[in-house]
Amino acid sequence: MEFEKRLYNTGEVEKILSVSRTTLWNYIRAGELKAVKIGYRWKIDGADLEQFVKNGTTKGYWARYKEEKQKGK
Repeated sequence: MEFEKRLYNTGEVEKILSVSRTTLWNYIRAGELKAVKIGYRWKIDGADLEQFVKNGTTKGYWARYKEEKQKGK
């Protein structure tokens, strides 16, 4: 899936992912989906959104691996 726009607002991402506002913010707070605040609005980069859809997170494989390994200790 390729996203046409460069930046999406949170309302657009909610519709694309078919999730509630709360779920979207949970993804953002957990660091699973990257978001940036521009002025007083939050935006999600199309590339990050595409990676999230493909992988379930915008964190790379090694970052997830390291986190899981640290939790296991």
